[in-house]
Amino acid sequence: MDKTKIVNFACAFMLLFIMRCDSSMEKLKDIMVVSAKFEKIEKALNKYSISYNVCSYSDLENSQLYNQHRAIFFPCGVENTIETNINILSRGTTIHSVSLKKDFFEVNEEKIYKNIKSFIKDGGNAYFSGYSYKLLDGAFGSMEFFDNFPNMGISEKINLELKNDLIYFNKDQDIKVDMLHPGWIVAKTINNSVTLAESFFNTIRDFKRSPIISLLKRGSGEIIYSSYHKTSGDDEISRFIIYRLCYKFLSDKLTGKASFWDQKINCNITDSIREWENFRSYIIPIDEGNNTIYFLSEKGPFKINIYDQDKKLILSRESRDTEYDMNIKSGSYQYLILKVFPGNPKMLGAYSIVSANGIKIIPYYKKALYILLFIAVIVSLYWINKTFGLKKFSGKIRQK
Repeated sequence: MDKTKIVNFACAFMLLFIMRCDSSMEKLKDIMVVSAKFEKIEKALNKYSISYNVCSYSDLENSQLYNQHRAIFFPCGVENTIETNINILSRGTTIHSVSLKKDFFEVNEEKIYKNIKSFIKDGGNAYFSGYSYKLLDGAFGSMEFFDNFPNMGISEKINLELKNDLIYFNKDQDIKVDMLHPGWIVAKTINNSVTLAESFFNTIRDFKRSPIISLLKRGSGEIIYSSYHKTSGDDEISRFIIYRLCYKFLSDKLTGKASFWDQKINCNITDSIREWENFRSYIIPIDEGNNTIYFLSEKGPFKINIYDQDKKLILSRESRDTEYDMNIKSGSYQYLILKVFPGNPKMLGAYSIVSANGIKIIPYYKKALYILLFIAVIVSLYWINKTFGLKKFSGKIRQK
C-alpha cells in the first residue's frame, strides 16, 4: 500500500472517529416556558437551577421554535386575552373610545395545535395547566367535560388522592391543596391517560369526582396536565412534574433497558438532590419474584439504601458509576423505601430510578417466543395441508 492510500485511510478513520464522537456528544435541547398570567413555573425552575428560554403566546406559531427544545411548559393563562389587545380612552368614569392596538396580532390557533401535536409525537414533552387545557385539547382532542362545561371548579381547599408514580415520588397518599380561583378546569375524563391525582369535590353543579393531574403518552413524548397549580409553582407536585419532563431522556434509557429484558415496569421516578437537602427518599413497589431497580444519573457518585416496610436495611449500594442495577427477589408484592444520598455535594445532577419485574433470560424473549410460536403454527399448517390436504390428480386421462 503506497503512502497516498495510507494517508487517505488514516484521514477517513479520523473523520469517522470525530463523527462518532460528535454524535455521542450531541447537544441536549433546551427547556422553554410560555409566558403566563396566572402561574409562574419559572420560580420553581430557578429554584432547581434548571435553565430555560421564555417565549410569548404568538411565538408558538413558529414551528422551528419547537425543534430547539426537549420540554415546553404551557402554564395557566398563556393565551392573549382581549384586554391586552385594546386601547381604552377615558376621562373620569366616561369611556370615549375603544380601539385595537397597532401591534395587534391575531394568532392562528390551528397552526399552534398542529405544532404542539408534532412536537409531542416526535418525542417532545409538555406541561399544561389550568386554562391552557385549550391547547392540549386542540392538539389531541383528549378531554371530556361534565355537561360540556370546563369551568366548574369552586375556589376552596380540596383533598388530592395521589396515584401511580406521583404517590411513589411524594410518599403521601393524600394531600390538601388550595384551588385559588373560581372557574378552575374540571375534566370528566382524559382519554388514554394515567391518573396521577384525583379528587372528590364540590362544583357549581353538585359534587364531582374527576382526575386533577394526568399523564398522557402520545407518540414518543409525554404530557402532564394539571387542573391544580400554585401561583409560584413551588411545591413537591411541581418538582415531580419538572424533573419528569425536563429529564425524561434519563428515564427513557432505563425503561429501554427494562424493555430489553421484557420486564414489567412498576415505577418511574426522576429527581435530584439540591444543596439544602441531605438525601431524597421514595416508595418503590416491587412484585413477587425477580425485580431489578435501575439507577442512572447525570453526575455522580451516589449512595443508595433500600429498606423494607419495617425500615430494616436490606440492600446498600455505593458506586462512582453513574449507572448501575440492583436485583431484589421478593415473595410477594410489597413497597420498599429507597433513599438516595449524594456522594459528592458539589456534583448534584438529576437522576432517574426505574423499578421493573421479571427474569432476565434472553433479550426480548417474549417477542422471540411469539415469533417462534407463529413460525410453529405456519409450519404445522403447512404439514397438515401436505399430509391430509386434497391431492391434485396427475397422469393422463384414460381414453375409451
